[in-house]
Amino acid sequence: MRGNEARSSSVLRALVVALGVTVPLACTGATGEVRGGDARFDAASPEPLVASTEPTFADAPDTSWRGIYRDFFGRRSKASCARTGACHSTPGQGGSRGSNFVCANLDDCYQSLRTGKKAPSANDPRPLALVEDVDKTAPENAYLFSVLRLQTAEGIVENKGMPDQPKTFAYTVKDVDRMKAWIKAGANND
Repeated sequence: MRGNEARSSSVLRALVVALGVTVPLACTGATGEVRGGDARFDAASPEPLVASTEPTFADAPDTSWRGIYRDFFGRRSKASCARTGACHSTPGQGGSRGSNFVCANLDDCYQSLRTGKKAPSANDPRPLALVEDVDKTAPENAYLFSVLRLQTAEGIVENKGMPDQPKTFAYTVKDVDRMKAWIKAGANND
């Protein structure tokens, strides 16, 4: 068997040289053990696509708008409103049409969160922004919290099931407390 492996390997190398291609070679022995080659790329857990122009806001305080955007709404966040390009990146997308919430970048997202009106419905005829000035005195009443999927001590509260993607993501009590602290401090574009 060793002779056949050596001949196969020689033929493969000759072919690679003739074609001018450089590839790492890997072979298996009689036991099935892989020898040589490069480490395998695991496509099951690729890094999410992130717009290269999206700032990291790494030094933003957790309860500032930049910190809230960085961790909860921005393209780099776990539950981005605009990362997939199918929900709230532009006014014409499905998520934006029903909610009037557009979150393409830091400033547009803030403006939309604070002034964008949701479409009234039979169940809730009041046109509301997700965070209104009146919410500064009682942040827990912000319309935002009736939209988000929340993880509570009792389990997952779907509300309106946002974010749509990933469906398994839910904002924790700690996440909501950060958002409430930002609202209580004035819901500023800081």
